[in-house]
Amino acid sequence: MKRFRKAICCFVAILLMPMTGFAGDWPNIERSLQGWQGEKQVLLRSSLADPLMSPLVQDLLEDLLSEGYTVLPVEAKAVAKSGLMLDLRITDGNEILALRRAEDGAIIAFERRSVQALPSAVEVKEPVVSQMVPPAVVQPVAVAATTVPSAAVTPVPSGATTVVRRESVTGPLYGPLALSGQPRNLALLAGEEIKGLQLGLLYDEKLVHYRLGEFGLESVGEFSPELGTKRALHLDAADLDDDGTRELAVLWAEDVQGIYQGTDSKLHAWLLAADMKPLVADLSGYLRLSGQQAALQKRGPYTPFKGPVLGLGQQAGEWTVGDKPLDWGGTIYATTPLDQRLALGNDKQGRLQLVDRKHGRPLPGGLLLQDLGDFSGPQVAVSLENPQYRSGFSKEDLVREEYHALPSRKAVAGDGSVYTVRRGRSAGLPLVGKPSGQDRIVRVVPQDNRLLLEEPFPGVDAYILDFALLERPGKHPAVILLLNDREDGKGAAHLLIQGGR
Repeated sequence: MKRFRKAICCFVAILLMPMTGFAGDWPNIERSLQGWQGEKQVLLRSSLADPLMSPLVQDLLEDLLSEGYTVLPVEAKAVAKSGLMLDLRITDGNEILALRRAEDGAIIAFERRSVQALPSAVEVKEPVVSQMVPPAVVQPVAVAATTVPSAAVTPVPSGATTVVRRESVTGPLYGPLALSGQPRNLALLAGEEIKGLQLGLLYDEKLVHYRLGEFGLESVGEFSPELGTKRALHLDAADLDDDGTRELAVLWAEDVQGIYQGTDSKLHAWLLAADMKPLVADLSGYLRLSGQQAALQKRGPYTPFKGPVLGLGQQAGEWTVGDKPLDWGGTIYATTPLDQRLALGNDKQGRLQLVDRKHGRPLPGGLLLQDLGDFSGPQVAVSLENPQYRSGFSKEDLVREEYHALPSRKAVAGDGSVYTVRRGRSAGLPLVGKPSGQDRIVRVVPQDNRLLLEEPFPGVDAYILDFALLERPGKHPAVILLLNDREDGKGAAHLLIQGGR
């Protein structure tokens, strides 16, 4: 019995041991970082031309961010006034790290380790069909899953020498970049390549226009209407008037509390120019952009949607709401138009299916059987005309409102394919569990009135709240991901850019 209790105590002690991201690779650096009591900011100084492309830098970023540090990759001679400076030097056969106090430049930790050079080719005396890259070569990246394809081999006559070359590793193009606050939505405002991208991040209290610069996101401007307590619902960006700049559609909910009516979400929506100035007054409804079409739908008392979906257009230079209903196949979020005839909708189980754009009727054979998981976006509260008792008959059991969640984003590419979120991450058991599984962006391809599913991007060990599609000339599309540690968006937020295939 004593042995059993001793074994249990040892097991519990192992479970309670702190898990650190450095995993013993840099013990001196790790101890100094954990014991640091000053500002948790690190200047990562190196002479690398593109630090984010280095697997070592990717590992360091992963570890530092997991320890709660803000990291700024800078050139080797940059100087900080506070926090810490981490010097990275890579020489022939050695990787060197030196941790300094910013206030006086004193080195407080130093590490050096030898790196065995990897051969660029492996000579094989006998013909082979395939040869996998040794697992030790792969550098894991925390947020984006890393995949290594089999080495490409060309069959040759018997007795000849075959050269096997290691293919490039699939990983993030940029990030993960820690974000301040808790943004809920994301939109691409300008740019076709990573350098100089302009993004919109929608928070509960404001919409911020950012530019992706050398040291992360730089604020360009913001829009914050004077409302009461508001919640971010939706953000879109598209070039509606074909002038080379994108307009923005931003939507907030203002929750109105009634003593006997419960909570009711009042909608506020604006169409903004690229400089964040309103093009129209508050539209007080749902606003969504699809292609070069701006669509508006109202909500009524006791119902989340009311009336037809109407379009916005310009007349004499002024943006106005049209009076002719659009072919939208139902409510404004029920379908996503693909062309003049087809749209992407959902069946009763929430699975994607092809529908006719005008009426929303499903097309035979157009159902996608694959499960994309349960995605619950921001919610709209709708008060009930006749409140209902949930279980008992006390006033606490009376339900006065219902909450209607917005669906995940569906981004239509120039070739007609659709990108959306596949939810594979879950929170685990209450109180004792921890999140597990991965979210990823998938590609849905309409073909001959059928839907095909592709997975061009790796999964991420975080919740994808929103994303933007980046179509790059002459390259495979990329996706800009808005990630969060929690499904409700109330955890730590990060930005990550992935390249597809």
